[in-house]
Amino acid sequence: MTDQYIECRRCGRELKDKRSREMGYGPSCIKKVGSEREGELETVDLLEKEMKK
Repeated sequence: MTDQYIECRRCGRELKDKRSREMGYGPSCIKKVGSEREGELETVDLLEKEMKK
């Protein structure tokens, strides 16, 4: 069983989307977290594509 987050780990807002709850970040914050970490932008792109499914 996957852990589910209720609030975003970055900003603390309520997570409404299933994928967001699984990842622990909302769509805006996942972009910011990825851009804050050099070399992980490809991961952010993949996560965004998954969230759109």
